[in-house]
Amino acid sequence: MQYPGYISIETIGMNYEKRRRIDRERDKLSEKNILEVKIDGRSFEIKIHDYRLLEKGMMMNDKLIEFYLVHMHSKLSDKDKDKSYVFSTLFYTSLTKPVYLCTDDPSLSRSKNRHNKVKRWTRRLDVFKKDFIFVPIHKGGHWILAVICFPYLTGKVHIENGTPSNEPDDDTGRYKVSFPPVTCGLDEADPNVEDLWLFDLCSQKNQDRYDKYYDDVEVLKTQKKNKLVKRPCILIFDSYARSTMSNAMVSATLREWLQHEYSNKYNGQQKDFQFMKACTVKVPQQPNQTDCGLFVMHFFEMFYSRPIIDYTFPIHHLENWFHTDEVVKNEKKRKEVYNIIMEERKAEPSSDGFELPVLHLNDHIEESVDIHNMNVLFEKNDKKEKKEEDKEEKEDKREEGKEEKEDILKKKTLRRKLDFGDEDNFSSSSTSSDNEEEDSDNN
Repeated sequence: MQYPGYISIETIGMNYEKRRRIDRERDKLSEKNILEVKIDGRSFEIKIHDYRLLEKGMMMNDKLIEFYLVHMHSKLSDKDKDKSYVFSTLFYTSLTKPVYLCTDDPSLSRSKNRHNKVKRWTRRLDVFKKDFIFVPIHKGGHWILAVICFPYLTGKVHIENGTPSNEPDDDTGRYKVSFPPVTCGLDEADPNVEDLWLFDLCSQKNQDRYDKYYDDVEVLKTQKKNKLVKRPCILIFDSYARSTMSNAMVSATLREWLQHEYSNKYNGQQKDFQFMKACTVKVPQQPNQTDCGLFVMHFFEMFYSRPIIDYTFPIHHLENWFHTDEVVKNEKKRKEVYNIIMEERKAEPSSDGFELPVLHLNDHIEESVDIHNMNVLFEKNDKKEKKEEDKEEKEDKREEGKEEKEDILKKKTLRRKLDFGDEDNFSSSSTSSDNEEEDSDNN
């Protein structure tokens, strides 16, 4: 007998297995490739679960960020493309992999062991022939963009004619900066104390005025006239610039990597890159906790569309580089990434013709393909499973009803036979009673 609210173990097990089947199907769908494409020799596979990160409030992952940076790099002029390089989002992660996860050579320095982790990454690349090396970095749940600038230079030169420059940096208001030791679990170099003031200065909150970059550039050109300079340096673009020590460790780690990379590329020649200054550039800041990856994408786009015109530190003329609305208002940057994926998908259609889920943004996306909500598919599966459950339940009830009818019929037949004195039945009943008494005596 089943009591009201009673659920058998068999039913619980059955529902659990069905739920698992649905979850497996959901996972399988999430792993489907919606785009397989090569951009400048790099292969990318964008899956449903990557694509869904374009939803409002979701954080970008390494695959989407690298895809966007490489795509935008491929659209540069041949000259700009040839003089720059975008590292994979996994480069810095591999460079700073914790010691306990590595098989380091104890006879080598920490910096040399770090370089060995990524030595193969540049076997066909000479970074010292590039103007800009872009390094997207994910650290502590936050994305930043490091740019190594003019690594072949040994000092400042005039942008106009390339002659050496003695133009000093602006040290106005310099103050002593001290920080407690920071450990984050990564294998990074100790920060360069010379950087800390600049990093701290640029971590202070800036205003967000709209479209003032060009005004700031004109003021700078007027003030410096023909004294604009470029220099070997490491710039950190951080849309949530609060981790002064963390960013200083990034620049110190990249300096040491450059030193070993130079020796490796040029037959053991030594070059000390400690002369290379680093700075967190004062840039617009993200208004939320989730869009750091989108800002990294936008920093790269702005780097070429609104370039740095002077590398005298600290760099202030990017403070109003762009308004944050260019990234976050109406999910503008998310839609840009979406449209790029759609364009690439149209050029390289998916082999299985899988229809994409609708992205829930705060206003309509102009869609280039027919798309349907994947949740509808999941709902269909759930309804199908529910129908099967209802069908099985009806069949169970039907079987139970048959059994009950058969029991009632047997009882009526037995009673009828007893009423009419059926000898066979009487004999059978007597035998059964005798056996029961015999069993009782034996016990």
